[in-house]
Amino acid sequence: MIMDTHAHYPGSLEVSLDPFSPIKTIEDEISFLSSRGVERAVLLAPLGDWLKGNRMTKETVERYPGWFVPFCTVNPTFGEVTVRELHKCVKEWGFRGLKLHPQVHRYPADSLMAQRVMEEAAKLRVPVFFHTGDWMVGQPYSLLARYVKVAEMFPDVTIIMGHMGVSDWPEALAMAKRYDNLILDTTGSTITYGVMEASVEAVGAERIVWGSDVPLYDPIMALSKVRDSDISEEAKRLILGENIARILGLKPKGVEKR
Repeated sequence: MIMDTHAHYPGSLEVSLDPFSPIKTIEDEISFLSSRGVERAVLLAPLGDWLKGNRMTKETVERYPGWFVPFCTVNPTFGEVTVRELHKCVKEWGFRGLKLHPQVHRYPADSLMAQRVMEEAAKLRVPVFFHTGDWMVGQPYSLLARYVKVAEMFPDVTIIMGHMGVSDWPEALAMAKRYDNLILDTTGSTITYGVMEASVEAVGAERIVWGSDVPLYDPIMALSKVRDSDISEEAKRLILGENIARILGLKPKGVEKR
């Protein structure tokens, strides 16, 4: 099974490259992923109007059962509204995880606001998907160093490090070696020679998940980074789908019931 851990709703990415994507609708996205051999995807709710985005994600998952696994998005700067929204998404709507993007929503990843949301995620026993690494100058909200405190404060929360720090991936590997609740996400990380091999050597294949960042990027490039690396076939199988299915407690596609 190939499962994408990092998929966005078409049109929800507030970056300059998004208009060039051939994927304009959720139907386009399903067709595109299928053509690349992807069978399932974690759908991260939109970041802009996140309350509306969570509802849109819920409706999409219901419209295409078995295809998408929903992660809600909240903005901790909104205080208790975020806590209520997280509980609604998980307890009432069956969302499987939470996406936090400190850089877009402009709050430090280790701030008291973020800690409040993390406390609730711990109670709900859901993984938290963080954007990690700063690609915007002057906005140090998602610096890797901030996640040391997060990992230490919430050892029982599975934290997926989106992009594994981008160009700072060696530091991300060092952090993951120290904190076993950190999971490395290959999406958008550098294509430096040896990045996959070094990741497997550092933390083991069981703590790495694969993603594409669709519709921003073509999944075929992200797949090549894993498939063409010098790691075992078992490691590739784990990274390309089995790990995220295990983390989320998913059964084989078509038979899952929450």
